[in-house]
Amino acid sequence: MPIGEIFLAAFIQVLFEKLASTELLKFARQEQVHTHIERCSGELAKIQAFLADADGIQIENTAVKMWLEELTDLAYDLDDILDEFATEALRRKLTSESQAASTSKSKLWAMIPRCCKGLNPTTLLSDFRRSSNSKIEEITSRLQKILESGSGYGLQQIVAGESAK
Repeated sequence: MPIGEIFLAAFIQVLFEKLASTELLKFARQEQVHTHIERCSGELAKIQAFLADADGIQIENTAVKMWLEELTDLAYDLDDILDEFATEALRRKLTSESQAASTSKSKLWAMIPRCCKGLNPTTLLSDFRRSSNSKIEEITSRLQKILESGSGYGLQQIVAGESAK
């Protein structure tokens, strides 16, 4: 297996671990994107089964090589989104802890000019929710297309421990 595919297989394994983390799943439920996260995980598992077969075929078939490059790009994009989720979850946790510790919130709020009061946490949350929902839907759609194109190239899903037929 070439170095690129070894790296891709290991990277996909890291994505599986991120997708299965309890913090991410809790945050995904709050953001109402958990079904997309679960779909991503399932599609990624199917794609991972193609990797072993794609390894041997890519030398002869440039379309499969391009498929692997597209999969690598998608893996990076998915990793970026999962990092955004982790960052936002941590930001919210720290914000809520900070607000709980602060007793002078109303005094501080009174000092903020009216023009800026429209930028409240609820507005920011809904913007993040809309943005994250859109991004994860796009990733899920791209995963589905990559899975379909892998099947179209004649790649076989090889489960770990099985040999190619």
